[in-house]
Amino acid sequence: MESSENSENKKDDESYLEKTNVEDASEDPKDNNQNVRNQRETNVKRHYHFDELDDEPFQQPKLRKFERSVSDIGNHLNKTDQLTKNVKDGQEFHQQISRKDHSPPDIEKIEQSKLENGNIPHETDTNERAVDEHEDASSGTDPSGCNKSNTNSCVPSLDQNKTQEKSQQKSACHRVVFIHSDQLITHCNRLPRIPDRAGMVYSLIESLGLLTFLHVVAPKTASEEEVLKFHSKDYVEFLQRISHLEDEEKIDVDDAEQYGITYDCPVQENVYECAALVAGATVTAAKALCDKQCHIAINWCGGWHHAQRSEASGFCYINDIVLGILTLRDKFSRVLYVDLDLHHGDGVENAFSTTPHVLTVSFHKYDTGFFPGSGSILDVGSRGGKYYCVNVPMKDGLSDKEFFAVFKRVMTAVRETYDPEVVVCQCGADGLAEDPMSSFNLTLTAFRHCLYFLMLWELPLLLLGGGGYHHANTARCWASLTALTVGRKLPQDVPDHKHFTEYGPDYELTVQAGNRKDDNSLKDLVKICSIITENLQNIKGKLV
Repeated sequence: MESSENSENKKDDESYLEKTNVEDASEDPKDNNQNVRNQRETNVKRHYHFDELDDEPFQQPKLRKFERSVSDIGNHLNKTDQLTKNVKDGQEFHQQISRKDHSPPDIEKIEQSKLENGNIPHETDTNERAVDEHEDASSGTDPSGCNKSNTNSCVPSLDQNKTQEKSQQKSACHRVVFIHSDQLITHCNRLPRIPDRAGMVYSLIESLGLLTFLHVVAPKTASEEEVLKFHSKDYVEFLQRISHLEDEEKIDVDDAEQYGITYDCPVQENVYECAALVAGATVTAAKALCDKQCHIAINWCGGWHHAQRSEASGFCYINDIVLGILTLRDKFSRVLYVDLDLHHGDGVENAFSTTPHVLTVSFHKYDTGFFPGSGSILDVGSRGGKYYCVNVPMKDGLSDKEFFAVFKRVMTAVRETYDPEVVVCQCGADGLAEDPMSSFNLTLTAFRHCLYFLMLWELPLLLLGGGGYHHANTARCWASLTALTVGRKLPQDVPDHKHFTEYGPDYELTVQAGNRKDDNSLKDLVKICSIITENLQNIKGKLV
C-alpha cells in the first residue's frame, strides 16, 4: 500500500515537472502554436555548437542526442545544393537577431504563413547556420553559405551590398566583449585565496584560439565616486588606508573586525587598488552593454558577490557585481541577476532586496554551518522588493540533470513574471565535482546548459566569474563557456601552453562527474520549484 502511494506521488511530481517545462511556459498568444515556437528555437540554436540534455532529466537520466554531430553539421554546410534551399528565410531570421535593440528574433510572421499552408520545413531541410560568421575559414564557406572557391555555385537571394551590410549588423549584435589587461591578471594572480588562477584562465582561453573571436577591451579602474555608489565612505577610506601599510600590526584590531578584515578577508598589499580594478572591469563590461557595443560581455576576474556595503566578506572586498548592476540601471529598468556559485550571493541580494528594479536569483548549497548561512527559500526580499529575491537552496550531491532541470523551471517562471531587459550571470565554478568545497557532483555540462538557456533569450548578457578553487577545472569551465558564447567547439585535449602540466593526469578539457551521495530528493526539488513559482505570481504584471 505504501509502495503504491509513493508511486502515485512520484507520478504527481513528474507531472508537475512536465507542466513547468519551458516549451509550455509562455502565455504570449503568438507562442501558442508549438510548431512555430519550436522552429524559432531551433533556428536560434543552430547559431551555436551545443548538445542538449534531456528535457525531462528526472524521468530519463540520459543525454538526448542531436540529429547529427557537430562534424556532420560542418560537412552538411559544404553541400551547397542543400544550403541554397531556404536561404532567404535564413537571412531574414538572422536579420531579426541582428537588430540593435537586442530583442528576441521574431520569425512568427515568416513561419506562420508556412504553417497555414502546411509547409513547415523539416530540420534537415532548413538553411542551417547559413549566415554564421563563426565558421572556420578552412571550411571554404562565406557568411551566406556559398563556397568561396566557386561563387557561382550558390545563388544569393539578396544582392552583395545588402548581404555585406547584414553581415556587419549581425557581427555587431553578436560581438562578445572580453575584459582583459596584463595589469588585471597581475593583480588577480596575487589574491591569496586564488593565486595564479586568473592567469590560468586567460592562458587557456588564449591557447584555444578563442581570442580571435572576442573583442578584447582593457578595463578602467573604478573611480572612488563609482565605488561609493554602493560602499560606505568610511569603509572605502579604511580599505585605502590599509592598502599600503607595510606593518599589519599597525591596523586597529577593532576597526579590522568592524570592516570584516579577518581570516576570510586578510590584509594584503594593494588590496584597494586590486579590488577597484576588478570592479572597474565589471563596470567597463556593463558600459559596453549599455552602449550596445556587444550582446555579451565577459569579465572572468569579477563576480565577488559576498562584499557588503560596509564590510568585506568571503574573500570579497568590493562588490563589483553591485557596481555593474548599478551601471546597467542607467540604461535598463529591469535587471535580472543569476548566481550559479556554490555559495549564496548574499551581498548582491542584500544590496537590492528592497527594490523591484533588480530581481536576484541564487542557486546554491544551503546547509547548517555552510557559509554564508543565508539563502533560505523563505528569503524573498522586503518592502518594495518583496518577492524580487529568489533563493534556490540545494543539498550535497546535486547532479547535472537535477541542477539544470531546477534551473530551467525556475528561470522560465522568472522570465514569465519579470520580463527582464538585461541579465547578469555569476558563474562561480566551486560546484564542480572536484572542487575542494566537496559539495555538488556537477560537470561542465550543467554550466553550459544554464548559460545556453539564458543565451536563447537573446537579451544583453553580462558574464562574471566567482568561486572555483580547483584552478584547472575553473579554467576549463570558463574557457568552455567562453567558447559557447562565440559558437566554437573545443577539442577534447588541453593544448600545449604555459600551464599545461597543471591539467594532469588526463590533460583533457572535461570534468568528470562526482559520486557523492545525492541528498536532494525529487520531492524536495519539486517543492522548491512549486514554492518559487507561486511566489513569483505575486509580481506578475507589475512591470517597473
